[in-house]
Amino acid sequence: MNIGDYGHALIAVSLFNSYYSTDRITTLVRWAKHTFERSHIPVFDLPHAYTLSARKGHSPGSVRRARKEGRKLHNKIARIHAEEGIDSDAHRLLTWDDLVRNDDYLQLRVDVDRAFCTDACFRQACLTMADTLLDPEITDEDDRRAACFLAARYLLDELPLLIDLPSIIKCDSSVFLYHRAPSLLKQLFEGRFTLKPSDRQGYFILSDASEIEAADSY
Repeated sequence: MNIGDYGHALIAVSLFNSYYSTDRITTLVRWAKHTFERSHIPVFDLPHAYTLSARKGHSPGSVRRARKEGRKLHNKIARIHAEEGIDSDAHRLLTWDDLVRNDDYLQLRVDVDRAFCTDACFRQACLTMADTLLDPEITDEDDRRAACFLAARYLLDELPLLIDLPSIIKCDSSVFLYHRAPSLLKQLFEGRFTLKPSDRQGYFILSDASEIEAADSY
């Protein structure tokens, strides 16, 4: 599918990531408003606490830091929406509280956990990606592996959005937009795992809202 064929877009942004400046998010918001019938920008605070805790083996105050950063990003996007005159449910934030009250998300989260437990290739891909989130100072092999399992929980919490977001938010089709293509996501959309994305779910790489790398669409 071409990107314009999707009725909905999820513009993925990350906490603690300077790539998502106010100017860049504003550009993405404007573009999505004119390209899709609906769009969401996810702001998930608590899942990021797993990576903060895992990064140095254990980080006290991870939940507090994640919530604080989540509020900052939430407020930044809300201001951008207000400045761009976006005040409808068609283009809005998607919060962690929205998901934990959503039965379809919770069922998909169970499916993701099941795949993590039963599919060795999927589990290893998750742990490999989680390892990139850790501090290189964690050199003890057992400590680093334990930290990988903790950091992987952040990935597992987000993966339902790449499996079947149309079921979660009730739309005909959706495309997940991000600025790079981690190996885990490439393998997922290439069908390497027992866990498969819905036919209604797409994934595109964005370097900017106006520059879509069509060759990297799945």
